[in-house]
Amino acid sequence: MPSFSVVIAAYQAAETVGEAIESALAQTLPALEVIVVDDGSSDGTAAALEPYAPKIRSLRQDHRGVASAWNAALEVARADFFAVLGAEAIDVEAFALLRAVALRGAVPRGRDGRGL
Repeated sequence: MPSFSVVIAAYQAAETVGEAIESALAQTLPALEVIVVDDGSSDGTAAALEPYAPKIRSLRQDHRGVASAWNAALEVARADFFAVLGAEAIDVEAFALLRAVALRGAVPRGRDGRGL
């Protein structure tokens, strides 16, 4: 079965990132890894990630925006596929789509190996 990484970009998401992580960890098709990138938050997002340290990979960078955070996560992602999940919401549809793509064996990454 194909593997997948869940990528979460978090900026000023101390109040919501835990719920997003819980959602990612609770999927019936488990992710190989959950990668959370704290995009330079100053609201306690880093502290909110600490309880999840054994279960997730977390990165921190200076604030450069969501696209930069996703790219940072994709640089270290190890799975065949990836799903992007917002830190402020639980995105069940993204996981449903990911499962459908993974089970059909679609090409997970572009020619450069970094993404579609």
